[in-house]
Formats: sequence, C-alpha cells, structure tokens
Amino acid sequence: MRHLARSLAALTLGTASVFVAGLPASAQDEACTEQDTGYGASGVCVVEVLQADPICPAGVLQLTYQVTAEGTEATTVDLRWINPGGTDVVQTGQPFSGTVDWPASIPTRATDVEFRVGTELAVNVDPKVALAKCLPSGSKVLSVSDTTSSASTGSSGVLAFTGSEALPFAVAGGGLLLAGTALVLVRSARARRAVQ
Repeated sequence: MRHLARSLAALTLGTASVFVAGLPASAQDEACTEQDTGYGASGVCVVEVLQADPICPAGVLQLTYQVTAEGTEATTVDLRWINPGGTDVVQTGQPFSGTVDWPASIPTRATDVEFRVGTELAVNVDPKVALAKCLPSGSKVLSVSDTTSSASTGSSGVLAFTGSEALPFAVAGGGLLLAGTALVLVRSARARRAVQ
C-alpha cells in the first residue's frame, strides 16, 4: 500500500510540474505596476494601438495615433521610428492620443513605428495615400520600393504573442503522465498477485 501511495504522490508531483513548466514566462517591467494592493499579477502590460494613420494637413506629413495601455500607471507613450538605413528617431512623453510630425530623417515610405508603454508594440505605417494629398495637383507619387503593407490595415494593433512554446512541454508531460500511470498499474497488479 505504501508503494501505491508513493507512486500516486510521484505521479501528482510530476503532473503539477508539467503544468507549471508549461506556463508562459513573464518578465517584470519597471513601467508595469500592480493596479491595486490586493491580489493581482504585477508586471503585465497590454498595449493596443487603436489608430496609426498618416495624414497630410496643410502639406505637412503627420501621424495621428491612439494607444491604450492596461496594467500600468503610465500616462505617456514613446514613439520609436525605425529607420533601417540610418538612425532611429525617438519621440518621448507623447500623450496616448495625438498627432506628431513625420520625422524628416525617416523616409516617406512604409515604416515601422514602435509604441512603448512598459512593453512595446510595432505597427507598420505606409504614408502613400497621405502623400498623394500633400502634393500639388498634377504631381505623381513615386515609390522607391514597392511595398504590400498598408497603414494600420496590415496590423492587428494587438501585442504579439511572446510567451513560451508550451506545446513540447505539454506533449512531454502527457507522455510522462501516461508512462507513470502505466507504471502504477503494473506495480499495483504485481502487488495484488504477490498477496494472493
């Protein structure tokens, strides 16, 4: 009977360790804080870009945006314009909703813009349509590179999945669970035969 109890305890411990190992890893981020002092997970931020559209009022190319952030007390967002051919441009301390000028050093083509509030979310923005409104009538828009991205329609605006790859752990855990169950059943059958 002790063997059966030990086997069941080992099986329970093994099952629990499989489920714990399969949970996604999370990193504590300084900008992400616990929202209340009661029970709750800290360090979890959800950033969502609701709008990221290029516009061209009065002949000046701009980006109008709207961001929401959960799990943080931050009230501002940092925009990082990715420039693959040069230095990135960072605009810090922007409100969650607003309009900023398109940086002069960033090419006027499809570009990734990272919105950072504790965690970051990159959105691809393509100013082709807005540029057509910036140019005087009769002008043509010339594109340096043909791109298939479009302003915010190619992006879901939701933070990308960055958790662990839990499927291999779950499969291995399931296999170990089956092997442990089989071992317990075999030992139990042997113990019954020995008693008879």
